[in-house]
Amino acid sequence: MEEAHSQQIGLLTKEWAEDNNYAHSYLKTTTSTNDELKKKRPPEINKKYLLITDNQTSGRGRGTNTWTSPPAGHGLLSTWSFWTDTCPQPISSPLFGWAVYKALMDVFDLNLSLKAPNDIYLDDKKVGGLLVESFNQGGKYLLLVGLGLNITAHPEGLETSSSLFENLDTEFQVNRWFDFLSHLTVSMDQAKNAGLENQLSEYFCEEILKALKRFPGNKITEVLPDGSLVLDSGATKLWSDL
Repeated sequence: MEEAHSQQIGLLTKEWAEDNNYAHSYLKTTTSTNDELKKKRPPEINKKYLLITDNQTSGRGRGTNTWTSPPAGHGLLSTWSFWTDTCPQPISSPLFGWAVYKALMDVFDLNLSLKAPNDIYLDDKKVGGLLVESFNQGGKYLLLVGLGLNITAHPEGLETSSSLFENLDTEFQVNRWFDFLSHLTVSMDQAKNAGLENQLSEYFCEEILKALKRFPGNKITEVLPDGSLVLDSGATKLWSDL
């Protein structure tokens, strides 16, 4: 049973969403979960909405970057969306990176880190990435948080990537996966709410910096309230310019 489940992360996540009354939809395959939700806006009444798939044919990253998915069923390919009355601020991007890192660290005993601008690393290999976008519609704002995580396998032939359960001393465990998703919803809500403010609080500046400093070869020494990063050279870079 566990092995069968390990091949269907999307379906398992759908099961978790149903059990927790989290508004959602599941597609066996799609081009990009963010693009899909742009075309078919989630119901406003639900406020929060999750789109899940087991296979993306055109996953996107920031700018012209692409997201290479693991074999179908071995990763979390998703978009978490939120309707808000206030425009999400640029600090939302590092906050959601922190949210994923925080949930992972709460559940998995692994050497994880956050690499700006929003990649999740295990040691020196990438296991996940985020794409945060927002849109204005009728005076309200739709915030899309695309999240891809390699869970039980990583993309074939991509030696710079890894996956969570390839590095744990245990087989895939459904209950542990559900625990992670529950932690993730809590930290996602924290990030969404904090991202409506103009600046990062001292707490989030410190927490994001801790996550960044765990990345091998990190050169960031400070996270400023506007989300800018201070490098060990003394230079300052905007998160959005990375």
